[in-house]
Amino acid sequence: MKNELTSSARQTIFLFEEFLRRQEVVEFVKEYRKFLNIPEKGLPITDENKKAFSDYLLLFLYIPDEARELFPKETKQKPLRVVNTCNTFVKQQGIDSVQMGNLLRMYLFFNKVIPEISGMFPFWNDFLRLEHLPSELADYGREDYKLLQMVYDRFENISKRLPIALYINPNVSQREIQDFLSKNWNFIEMYREERKDKTTKLRRKSPKVQERNDFIYENRHLPRKKIMEMLGDKYGKDFDIDYGYVGKIISLEKKKRKEL
Repeated sequence: MKNELTSSARQTIFLFEEFLRRQEVVEFVKEYRKFLNIPEKGLPITDENKKAFSDYLLLFLYIPDEARELFPKETKQKPLRVVNTCNTFVKQQGIDSVQMGNLLRMYLFFNKVIPEISGMFPFWNDFLRLEHLPSELADYGREDYKLLQMVYDRFENISKRLPIALYINPNVSQREIQDFLSKNWNFIEMYREERKDKTTKLRRKSPKVQERNDFIYENRHLPRKKIMEMLGDKYGKDFDIDYGYVGKIISLEKKKRKEL
């Protein structure tokens, strides 16, 4: 991508990595790949794929040709079913996020997190959005009731995910905007507490800690003593945890993978 991802866009990547650990997600990817005839470990990423990743207009509905060739006949004729299936599954998991649905689709194909997905829309993501109001209102009209209803429905829908708006006069400076936000953060916090959706409830541990937890969970069928020995061999003194905590980690990871 030409532009580096914003920290808010990267947050969606972090959340998606947590999402992938859910047992229902693991099973969905496994079964849907099998249905689509996609290899168990996904497809290799080609130079052509990388070009597509840099074109956010194409990426929104992107299905690689090499994947489409493998689809069963009915899906090959209607490939957008794959887009809809991934988006619907994410919503069924209680998450309202276009980016998460697209990230899941790319993961289904390539078995990798494609970060460009989270930044495909330059001016908005799951957490922040920029709009030019006169341009948005130009699509509607004050005389037509249906158009008025449409504009209301549109802003009502946005308010469910992004309930707080900031209106900016183009004459103010970046410093003045930052100062205004810092002095009114209590106002934002008040509504943040009211609206905690499931996307923002997902929390990411430090990569090293999560790697350790994944390692323990993947070997949960082994005796605790053996897991401790393997931890010592793999991480040395960097992960010096006691015997009882191994069981707690397995329990917490198991619960996390089952939760909606």
